[in-house]
Amino acid sequence: MNSFFTLALAGLFCTELSVLAQSETITVEERYLSEIPAVEDATFFSWNSQLPTRGLYYDGPEYQGKPTKVFAFLGIPEVPEGKTVPGIVLVHGGGGTAFREWVELWMSRGYAAIAMDLCGAIPVYAPGTHSWMRIPDSGGPAGWDASFSQLDQPIADQWPYYAVNAIARARTLLGSQSGVDTDRIAITGVSWGGYLTCITVGVDSRYVFAAPIYGCGFLRDKSAWMETLRKPEMALWNELCDPAAYLASVSMPILWVAGTNDGAYPLESLQKSAELVPAPVTRSITMRMPHGHGGSGELPEAVRITADYFCKGEGAPLPAISGATVYNGILTVSGTAKLPVVRAELLFTSDRENVKKNWVDLNWKAIPAECHATPDGFEAVVAIPADATQYILNVYDQRDVPASTRLFTVIPEEN
Repeated sequence: MNSFFTLALAGLFCTELSVLAQSETITVEERYLSEIPAVEDATFFSWNSQLPTRGLYYDGPEYQGKPTKVFAFLGIPEVPEGKTVPGIVLVHGGGGTAFREWVELWMSRGYAAIAMDLCGAIPVYAPGTHSWMRIPDSGGPAGWDASFSQLDQPIADQWPYYAVNAIARARTLLGSQSGVDTDRIAITGVSWGGYLTCITVGVDSRYVFAAPIYGCGFLRDKSAWMETLRKPEMALWNELCDPAAYLASVSMPILWVAGTNDGAYPLESLQKSAELVPAPVTRSITMRMPHGHGGSGELPEAVRITADYFCKGEGAPLPAISGATVYNGILTVSGTAKLPVVRAELLFTSDRENVKKNWVDLNWKAIPAECHATPDGFEAVVAIPADATQYILNVYDQRDVPASTRLFTVIPEEN
């Protein structure tokens, strides 16, 4: 065997070993499920507030063999003696950080809450920039799209793994607080935070309910990043870091809240993601729902309603859709509901070209559907427009919050 061939074979063998070494999956380290992280006050963030929150640093996962610190806001409402309150973990998205107002929103609803920065920063702009200030020498890896360029690192040093374990540490910390019922903790995340929520609940079963906002899996198939993720060198990211690899292990109820024209996470990818989940799934799809933090991503009533039901045992869940059939151009949807369903509507688009790639520009419309009560709940019936290319049926009880069917696509999507 000549030396060139020997070296080439050795190089190929080493490359294969390198790939195999990276081919682990995202997991939560066992110690992070029970070990309460050490905490220190971030006194700079002890601002006055109608509902005071605590700014703190907690011990994060190791990164490149070194300890890290994670900044978070932690808030616990007043708890009567001998009582406990449920909790919720709040996961920010791209461009976000630990949002104090988000914690205080959930405190006002009677929840303990924690929101942490998952990119090694604090919620203060670095001088002269619109970027959050990094924690010196003790932050983790860069997040969001930066994870695409971290595939040459061990899986534990890549941002999705680090972030999921930092979330696990936050969940353990929240559940350890006096007055917090550790068995009644939920999780919700916005955009990239919804993406992380999908992975988290596939590897950490300690939540009673999860609500990813926008975020889902199958990002290679269709998403804001699909052109990047279809490159051959991104195969490992798709294998290890896409939520599709974890959703089949979800054991708690999950609610997806999204819009018809979401630019980052289109409905086709959300639909494929929901189909993987063996636990109960609810969809709440709004026509042209804006994408972002604040009012659009943090205030959907569907999340509050569902959290109250599963975490507090209060109120009623959204209507549950159990059947959706199409025959001779007629869509019939049935389901159960704790409250009377008062109306239904078909959301549809007749656009053919934009379904394939420019889904943000789809022209969605709404038409009313017939709706009536049944002994078990409700039934809604509507004629599907002959030129419809995609459609969803929404049903509403007296709270006027949509519970949605799956997405129906009449024409095949282009991969």
